[in-house]
Amino acid sequence: MTKLLIVAHAPLASALKAVAVHAYADCGENIETVDVPDDWDHDRVAAAVRALLAQRPGTETLLLTDVFGATPGKGSATLADTPGVRVLVGVNVPMVLRPVCSGLDAPVDQLADCALVGATRGIMPVGTLKRQDQPRPPGRDDQEDSDDQQ
Repeated sequence: MTKLLIVAHAPLASALKAVAVHAYADCGENIETVDVPDDWDHDRVAAAVRALLAQRPGTETLLLTDVFGATPGKGSATLADTPGVRVLVGVNVPMVLRPVCSGLDAPVDQLADCALVGATRGIMPVGTLKRQDQPRPPGRDDQEDSDDQQ
């Protein structure tokens, strides 16, 4: 069983876990969080993460953190060479949900790939209908709309 660990600026880590538990009620015991207060430095983040990992030796961990170069990311990056730990930066909701819905029984490398797919495919532009593409009410003359492209 792989554990998911979310390390982010407070309260983002807990909020992302809450979203995952909302979607997959039985996943909560496999997701841990570290909400990083604004007065912590990266060494304190790393110490908090190491303490969590020490509570369950031998368990693979997919560590998701929020911003590259920020305190949670710097603290998490110090654990990137830890055996059985994969660290990914740029956490978002699809990045959390994808490995959870796939099942945390998979090896950490497979779940990391799964999370990356969720993260990148979960970001896309969304457009709105342009006025000229909207259906016209009955009785309207096309010429009376000044924003038509003709």
